[in-house]
Amino acid sequence: MGATAPEADEGPAEKGADPVTGAALEAVGDLDWERERVAQGLVAVASDRVKGLQDRGFSLVHGGYLDLFGNAWGCVAQKGSQVIVCVVSEGTDGTSAVSRLSLDADRWEELCER
Repeated sequence: MGATAPEADEGPAEKGADPVTGAALEAVGDLDWERERVAQGLVAVASDRVKGLQDRGFSLVHGGYLDLFGNAWGCVAQKGSQVIVCVVSEGTDGTSAVSRLSLDADRWEELCER
């Protein structure tokens, strides 16, 4: 398995957040990102997301911080032909914005070739 995040408890979530996501993936108009704001810090949220994916049988393909300051973290997980991309960014108020994308492996490979 790839990188993991420290363990954390679940917290309340608020829908409608506008999180930071990978510019290349965000630019693709036909991708349907799910977004939410979570009342926890980045490490707790990232840990929860990794654990949840692993509990559902997904293998972590890659995971880690996306910036030099540790304010954005992302992972790619796969189970069979399903790929999930998750990006977590921490706000200044101690909450985190979560973006999640679910797509089939063929579409993921197509996007990676761009």
